[in-house]
Amino acid sequence: MENAHQFDGTGLGLNITKKLVELMDGSIKLSSKLNEGTRVSVAIPAEEVSADTIEHDPTLLQPEKLNVPADSLVLVVEDHYINQIVIKTIFDKLGLPISVVGSGEEGVEYVKSNPVDLVLMDINLPGIDGTEATRQIKHMRAALPVIALTADVITQRDLLLKNGLDDLLTKPVKNAELIRVLNHYLKK
Repeated sequence: MENAHQFDGTGLGLNITKKLVELMDGSIKLSSKLNEGTRVSVAIPAEEVSADTIEHDPTLLQPEKLNVPADSLVLVVEDHYINQIVIKTIFDKLGLPISVVGSGEEGVEYVKSNPVDLVLMDINLPGIDGTEATRQIKHMRAALPVIALTADVITQRDLLLKNGLDDLLTKPVKNAELIRVLNHYLKK
């Protein structure tokens, strides 16, 4: 189930851009002058890499490749539309289809009635939270890997793993970490 939103010129596109930039710990600034237009400036933090670094560390040129069966079935349980867009975009670039639901209850029901190889579970969900949804999913399918999606990994890591989650990905999701998790849990 996917949400469909149209960019209708009312600021939704800029609002989505702002939220995506903020998810990457960046900032966005607008300045406008009458009869001259609007300037949009975006700053996103990134590590500086020199040519010397690349020459000495060739792995920077070759990020880990996705190595999972093409028919892998991934379910993403995420209630925020912007986060859904971000994760869907990442998976589109990886060439791996996903199903997205917006609540813990929908996640549990989806697993009951559909084949799934891996679940990416937001923890802070409306209704039953991600931890409770994971308990219910693990009760049905104990071996199904459920990976937490959370911005609060430092304080919750041990508790989440103790509550049945198999691994953690922090928001904003980094491609390399996502690929590591997918390769580990969806081995060919």
